[in-house]
Amino acid sequence: MWVTGVDPAVADEVRQTLKAPGYGHPAVVELARGTGPCRQCLGTFRVGQEERVLFTYRPREEGGTVTAPGPIFVHRDRCQAPDPARFLTTSAPPPLLLEARGDGGVVLTTSHSGGSRVEGDIARLFADAQVRYLFVRNSEAGCWMAGVDRARLDLSATRSGGGGLRRPRGGH
Repeated sequence: MWVTGVDPAVADEVRQTLKAPGYGHPAVVELARGTGPCRQCLGTFRVGQEERVLFTYRPREEGGTVTAPGPIFVHRDRCQAPDPARFLTTSAPPPLLLEARGDGGVVLTTSHSGGSRVEGDIARLFADAQVRYLFVRNSEAGCWMAGVDRARLDLSATRSGGGGLRRPRGGH
């Protein structure tokens, strides 16, 4: 599955300036009081051991649609690209809300998901040809957690009954 977090360049800029991108609001550095996930690497924080940066983030802006800016955390120190398997199989994943978005960022539908159902729910949403990408949100807090982009998915595994979604070859 192709899951994306915050662009590393955006996260690095926030770490350096301690200002929210596009807003200029101050970012706050604190010792992790919760497990996260980090919105760049999608891994968890070590509570009481790692610093994290809290800032206002708008995940994607297109066509003037509202994309719900909100608070997110990234590791204070630079971290790696997302590991989709780790993100979707954490020991205590939060309940998820999948937002299916079409042209211009319009929300087409939403689906509550979690646990072992996530990959199947994502494949089901992408079965609608109008869905261009998904936002993955924490369904309790409403905050953006990650994105899934149709252009980067191999949906052939789900169409042929072969199971889950596959990361494209040569992708990041």
